[in-house]
Amino acid sequence: MRTLQFDSLTVLYNITNEQPKSLLTVSMHLGFSLISPELVAAGDLWDQVSNLDDTLIYDSSVAKPTGEFFAVGTCYPPGGKDLACPVSI
Repeated sequence: MRTLQFDSLTVLYNITNEQPKSLLTVSMHLGFSLISPELVAAGDLWDQVSNLDDTLIYDSSVAKPTGEFFAVGTCYPPGGKDLACPVSI
C-alpha cells in the first residue's frame, strides 16, 4: 500500500449504515487563497474554519442519506417595515 501525505490536503472519511446499504464516503479538503496563488496548510485551514462566524456555513462534504441544499437570500420589503412571509422551495 502506498501512502501519500500533503501539507495542504486533509482527507476525511465517514461510514454510514443506512439499510439496505452501507456507504463509505471519502472527501478531501484543500484550502487556497483567493488573493495570492498559495495553498493554505491543513492546520491553518481548520483554524480558519473553527473561527467562522455563526452565520457562515461550512459543509464538510460528507454524503447525507437524503438530498440537501442551502438557500440564502435577503429580502427588503417596500416601506422598510419588517414583514413575516412564508418561503417555499
